[in-house]
Amino acid sequence: MIPKSALDISHLMKMYDCPLAAESIVRLIANYWEQYRDQSSENILHLALSRAQRYTDNLWQPLSDSSCGQGYNYGLMIKKSGKPYSRPLQLYYPRGLFPLCWYENYEKLAKLTGYDILLQPDLLLTAEVSAAVLIQDIIHGVSVSDEYNTCSPLNLGRDI
Repeated sequence: MIPKSALDISHLMKMYDCPLAAESIVRLIANYWEQYRDQSSENILHLALSRAQRYTDNLWQPLSDSSCGQGYNYGLMIKKSGKPYSRPLQLYYPRGLFPLCWYENYEKLAKLTGYDILLQPDLLLTAEVSAAVLIQDIIHGVSVSDEYNTCSPLNLGRDI
């Protein structure tokens, strides 16, 4: 259990076998979770850290699908429902500390975080925005409860 006083970032880094360069990302995720500590369990923090570790292959930095979603409907201007959209002129392929995809997921998380990732999806390539989106996604179950969230992390990290 994490004491109420302060998060021990070095302890979290040891738990997740983080390289020293990951400290700023771990700190961002932990600090963002701290804002919701009274509303969410410690499991949210650990789930966020494990997702970031797994999906970034322990690189601990926001990544982008190097194929831009090629071969997947989310790489086209198609919503997960199968309906096309014409605005905004963006593709919603996997980006960030976890592979967030689909127009609807970007839209929901833009509203929850206040970051306009629907109009500017590459904001997910910044650590601050990606950490905020990761925590909100887990707290609200936006993409994890989404049967259509079939983002493949296979191409993540190839264009660093």
